[in-house]
Amino acid sequence: MVKEDDKVLIQFIYKDNTKKSLLIPPDRAKELEILAITGVPRRITKAIIRIGKKLLDRKGEVNNNDVLSPSRSGDLYNALNFLIKEKIIEKNKERKKIKVINFDKLNSLLSELKDLVREK
Repeated sequence: MVKEDDKVLIQFIYKDNTKKSLLIPPDRAKELEILAITGVPRRITKAIIRIGKKLLDRKGEVNNNDVLSPSRSGDLYNALNFLIKEKIIEKNKERKKIKVINFDKLNSLLSELKDLVREK
């Protein structure tokens, strides 16, 4: 069992020698270790950011076609499935709507991903 106050310090050093440090739980550190070896999956990360921005712009509810069109990319479907699995959004198949159920979690995820991708 891991105590709540147990944290691991992770330090990212970018090519321009800027550094970013994070204190995270050990289970998240393992995920980041895998990402460090393979690199950040930029396409799916950008897809998650794009979906999150669209949801925030539309005040938390959008039509499926607004998110998926014009592309039917697998990255968008994977991003939606990730957000559903993390209990950030829910998908209503009858009304064909996507709705945010946890705005705080969505905002923190977007800021974390933007830092990783260095999107401006």
